[in-house]
Amino acid sequence: MNTIDPNAYKQPIPEFDGYSTYEMAWILFNPIQPDSPMQLNPLTEDLIRRIPMLNVALFLMNMLHDSGEIKLTATGNLPLKLVKAMHEMAQVPDERLDTGMSKIRSQQDVILVDLLRALLDFARLTKKRHNKLSLTRAGQKLLNNPDALLRTLLLTHGFEFPWSHYDYYDNEEVGQFGWAFSLRILALYGGEPREDRWYARRYFTAFPEHYPQESLETIDTVDWNPIVSCYATRTFNHFAMMYGLVTYTRGPFRPGFGRQKEFFQATALLHELFYFKEHVSYIGAANFPPMYEPGR
Repeated sequence: MNTIDPNAYKQPIPEFDGYSTYEMAWILFNPIQPDSPMQLNPLTEDLIRRIPMLNVALFLMNMLHDSGEIKLTATGNLPLKLVKAMHEMAQVPDERLDTGMSKIRSQQDVILVDLLRALLDFARLTKKRHNKLSLTRAGQKLLNNPDALLRTLLLTHGFEFPWSHYDYYDNEEVGQFGWAFSLRILALYGGEPREDRWYARRYFTAFPEHYPQESLETIDTVDWNPIVSCYATRTFNHFAMMYGLVTYTRGPFRPGFGRQKEFFQATALLHELFYFKEHVSYIGAANFPPMYEPGR
């Protein structure tokens, strides 16, 4: 393990919303660890019920435990009746489905259900053999440990599943890189509805290498900025909302532009689930955080 000079890394950095480089290293590469400034609070039955991804995961995993296996469709998807039941249980807003623009015809039509299947597979909690889905030994073990299961889902989602899977944006890293930092700025500033480009500005200020324009001012001066849309869709719609951490509303049309404003606000659940420590000035040598490793 490499030792770093605390004098160079302990000072708070404005672009990191007060965290030092050392603290940001934990946020970026190994959050939800004892030494990380980001902590996951113990779960209660009420919290479990209010976390859509976890609640639906437990529902499916208990079904697999009780039945032994579930026969999949010819295309390897969950049965349609089960997909609809999981969507109804999750209660995650989906504009396409909620407005009747689309109907549920398969697992892929419900992002949360399709995403959960992928996360359970990535984390090796389920296995598919002879077109039947069942739990692995690791899945059986986590079934009785919701805290560990939630941690596994979050880290698998954050580091292993490719966030670009559900969109066609060019940049594959936007949003997924620094996902825990996005939760922190949502916790800090999400007490009131804020426009998507407001959060995008803070994210790209911290990670300017992911913003392909000459100046961050273009975030506010163009009608539709694809990189801002990319960040908001991946971070809020396809990640935070799946765990009940954010709400979404549309506002009035932007003056002089042809698109509605989009606002996001943190839920109470975000603050009940996560605790972000304040900046600490470390004294003495500080070990650089180990990188996240799947299964640890």
